[in-house]
Amino acid sequence: MSKTTTKPNRTAAPNKKPTKAALVIKLLKRKSGASLEELMKTTSWQPHSVRGFLSGTVKKRMGLNLTSKCGENGQRRYFVTDKPVNIPTCHTASKSTCEPAGKSSPKSAGRPSWISSNEAPVAGGLS
Repeated sequence: MSKTTTKPNRTAAPNKKPTKAALVIKLLKRKSGASLEELMKTTSWQPHSVRGFLSGTVKKRMGLNLTSKCGENGQRRYFVTDKPVNIPTCHTASKSTCEPAGKSSPKSAGRPSWISSNEAPVAGGLS
């Protein structure tokens, strides 16, 4: 007597809820685009978070062509097209374009530029 076992069907995709990022991209690809208020309502994000996502993720990481224009009612609408935008990043650009202006020494590494290299950090913050 041999045992027969059945394997679970793993070919069917589970019903997953789309990510907020996918929802935002879908709204931006509409012919009418999306307003900041629509994006905030869809994602439950604050305005600065939506703008940061548009700039950092949509433009820089995804390389999508993000544009905006002011509508007739004075409300800005954002649009994205599938045409990629060539934006150099620190990973693809030469090292000299990624470093801040001026020379950095090991003594001043990690300190803001307004603190001179001979000043010691103050415990507990600025005084």
